[in-house]
Amino acid sequence: WEAAYLTGCGTNLVDELRSVAEFSSMPALHSLLVMALAEAGQVHNARVALRRLPLPHVPKDYLWLYTRCWALLAASRLSETELATRLRTQLLPYRHLTCSVSGIVISGPVAYFTAEAALALGGQDDALADFIIATDTAERMSAQPWLARVREAVKQARQLQ
Repeated sequence: WEAAYLTGCGTNLVDELRSVAEFSSMPALHSLLVMALAEAGQVHNARVALRRLPLPHVPKDYLWLYTRCWALLAASRLSETELATRLRTQLLPYRHLTCSVSGIVISGPVAYFTAEAALALGGQDDALADFIIATDTAERMSAQPWLARVREAVKQARQLQ
């Protein structure tokens, strides 16, 4: 998923993610499906899938951070401001970490997700502050694809000012 997302091909995974999510109780897979649907412009289906995510009942286990990061990005893209606000608030203490599943799957910096949410919520200053953290984290990880994604997002955020 991460490679597809970073290369703009996440929409190609909608069918596969839907098939896997149907047979899985893992909220992380469902949050990826919501994001893929949102990226594919399937807004209604994405909103339905987002509402089905059992976010309040997801235990704080090895999937908690990963699930919330992708759900936050999807909620932000879908203009689900109440959910985006709640998830962003929950993730703020983790901004200096990476969005990962026990070091097996590593997405980007949590601060990237909180920054994108801040932008969607109209907080350009908050977004830029989070993007600074995201840039530092991506540089320390030597995660060039994520660093490029963060830098592009920073450019877009500055254009909004």
